[in-house]
Amino acid sequence: MSIDKPMVPGSVDPMQNWIRGCEEFNQGRPYEAHQFWEVGWQALPEPERSRVKGLIQACGVLVHLGKGRTDPALRLCRKARVLLATGAEAPGLEASIQVPGLSVLLAEIEARLEQGASAGQLLAELGPRLRALRAVVR
Repeated sequence: MSIDKPMVPGSVDPMQNWIRGCEEFNQGRPYEAHQFWEVGWQALPEPERSRVKGLIQACGVLVHLGKGRTDPALRLCRKARVLLATGAEAPGLEASIQVPGLSVLLAEIEARLEQGASAGQLLAELGPRLRALRAVVR
């Protein structure tokens, strides 16, 4: 990690926080990604606000799974999927955060958790696909 980039969110430029969150997400650090995306999402117009909130919640799903907490992961997964569907494609915005394939993977996580899969099983089965997800600002 470069020392010229802040270690914590708070950049005056929201785009820098979005980009930094994408970098953290792409490095497999969902908690850190959510911290950067958390800055300023409430001020976004709909439907982008819902999309970013859904992305933040999706990061929470991954954090909970990493700690073996399947019940909170399932609850958050359901919420994230609704928000991501609500915030799908926001025409006219200058930029937005995209994570292609995330909604499909969340649906799979939700289904597997409902079937009683453990966090360890899920991470073992879906780990390669989770690591392949890439967040980008478009």
